[in-house]
Amino acid sequence: MDASPSTAAHLPPAPPGFLPRLWLLVALLAALVNAGSMVSIDPIRRLQQTRALWTSEPEVAAVEAHLFGTLGYDGKRHAYYGLGQPLTFLPFDIAVTTVFHAAGPHLPVSQHVLDGLRIVLIAFFSQTLVCGAAACFAYLLLRRLQFPHAPAALGTLSLLLATTFLHYIQNCQENSLMLAMALGGAFYTLRWLVHRRWQDAAWAGSAFGVSFLTRLTTLADAAGIVLCLLLVLFWQHRNLRAPASALLDYSKGFVPAFTLFVAIERLYQYHRFWTFRGTYYTAFLEPPPSTDNSGNMFNHPLLSGIRDALWSPQNSIFLFDPLLLITVILLILFWRRLEPRVRALALGAAATLTVYVVFYATYMSPTGEVSWGDRYTETPVLLLSLLAVPVLWTQWPRISAAWRRAAAAVLCWSVILQIFSLLLMPAVEVVQGRRLGLVWSIPRRFINVWLSVTGQGASIPFRGPLPLEWQYLNLLPFQLGLRFGALQPWALGAWFLLLATTLVLLRQIVHQCLVEDRQWATP
Repeated sequence: MDASPSTAAHLPPAPPGFLPRLWLLVALLAALVNAGSMVSIDPIRRLQQTRALWTSEPEVAAVEAHLFGTLGYDGKRHAYYGLGQPLTFLPFDIAVTTVFHAAGPHLPVSQHVLDGLRIVLIAFFSQTLVCGAAACFAYLLLRRLQFPHAPAALGTLSLLLATTFLHYIQNCQENSLMLAMALGGAFYTLRWLVHRRWQDAAWAGSAFGVSFLTRLTTLADAAGIVLCLLLVLFWQHRNLRAPASALLDYSKGFVPAFTLFVAIERLYQYHRFWTFRGTYYTAFLEPPPSTDNSGNMFNHPLLSGIRDALWSPQNSIFLFDPLLLITVILLILFWRRLEPRVRALALGAAATLTVYVVFYATYMSPTGEVSWGDRYTETPVLLLSLLAVPVLWTQWPRISAAWRRAAAAVLCWSVILQIFSLLLMPAVEVVQGRRLGLVWSIPRRFINVWLSVTGQGASIPFRGPLPLEWQYLNLLPFQLGLRFGALQPWALGAWFLLLATTLVLLRQIVHQCLVEDRQWATP
């Protein structure tokens, strides 16, 4: 797989229509897994933050004023979130709300139903946009890493179906947005490496800038990609002068673009808290007398936090993303055979993962409170997991039959695991762990799903009343049936038709990779 920069500049394009079909697949998945809600409380709060940008509604809903938010200089309560995801919701919130405002008086449904439908549509459109961008950037990045079309396409499908990315197509947390921007930043950085155009560096800076608006720890993502760039340059030239000179050229496009978003973020915080140096966390770190928040958010024991991320049965990144383990083993076995860019990206992502694990180890919730696995390390974990299938494909002839069967089994298990992650609210196993000491989340998920599909959802072990929505499958037809039973048969029929369409499209994409377009299999 050793390819020169000149070879990289002349990679054949994707087969005609592949990227639109990939985006359509993501849209179908976003519709299939839609739960009729945004699943977690965080995106609901960010949607309220969105509404505050263009309406007179407060940034924190009145019913949550005593639970959530940080007091600003104006005495109003503000969300302690960044601006990135609210901006993603913004165009869809405006469009859906405007249509409903015009059509609402003519529809025979209550405002409560319209509000629920608004959330369903905003979740679908925003996740289609963000996750579609992530999938396309994943494919393009793999091509930039010198993988032929087939392993790049199958690697992208593995990201969609065999990693926790599938869970976050349903769960509208900010994870998918940050991953999309990291993939885009990595792609444009590697394209800059070939063409040396300042526009590519500026696009990379803009991608990480959008991610910085979402979460401040994006600096670790950007640093990991810069490390990847420096490693590639060093391995090419075997000295430090050329990488330093190239980094200076790269920064001429990257830094102005990234600085623009930093300025936007600082102005947003100044507007809310009247400070250019503080953040929405400042009130937690140094609580002033004017706020009822107290305590230090970074008070968790360091070693305990690292253990939670790496090998705890409730959050381990290796348990919830088994492809990560395949990537680690393949990197160890075939390190010298891999293209330098693959090795550089792996080292950059590993460095970012280390920073994330150590940084969040002392956070009051090291792995993301109520979440499926460790959501804070999602970006570097999925960057590494993305390499599993492409490297496996290219090194397949050198792998023994026993290891092939083991890798195939892990891949199949990963798909099954991520499908089951969609079938119930992620909070079920988290609460079971806290209240009942049932810390093995993955086995409990399969047991809980079995109880739900056999009509025994009410008997799911739970201390206290189990919310009705948690007793049923977390998919729109089943959640809809709780409130509008007469509509459930129609919703189920539409859902199964959608599933059949998705499977046909998926088969076409895989068939193209394996049979139809062999001319695309070699760059």
